[in-house]
Amino acid sequence: DSINYCANYGRLYTWTEVIGAPSKYDTVTFNPTLPAQGVCPNGWHVPSDSEWTTMQLLIVDASYTTDGTKLKSTSGWSHSGNGTDDYGFRALPGGAFNGTVFGNVGYYGYWWSATEDGASWAWFRDMTCIYAYVERVYSYKSNEFSLRCTKD
Repeated sequence: DSINYCANYGRLYTWTEVIGAPSKYDTVTFNPTLPAQGVCPNGWHVPSDSEWTTMQLLIVDASYTTDGTKLKSTSGWSHSGNGTDDYGFRALPGGAFNGTVFGNVGYYGYWWSATEDGASWAWFRDMTCIYAYVERVYSYKSNEFSLRCTKD
């Protein structure tokens, strides 16, 4: 809801925008061919749920609790929730938009995957300033989250 947020955290997208599908697929199964380029530039694609999982498994510690800290930027997170950015991922807390309200900027980051979970839902990852891990969750496709494209 602010040009400054967009400049600092990037744009928020619905799942169908990310995939490049018409909005009618917010409540209808779409199942894009993977890898899905969607809004990503040439040579890049929207990461699948399994690609997110693979990345997480490569960076977790024995307790599976610090992958978020290792991916979060070293600044920009509220409540001393900054990360160590061990891999140059620089995850920022861009918040979300649920169709009515923008929220959680500075507190949460949400990133889409290209993978659906039924007609109205798709998988995403989130990180928060409070916890040090990455959470795997599904949400309505019509919510707006960030996107991190993956190099082909």
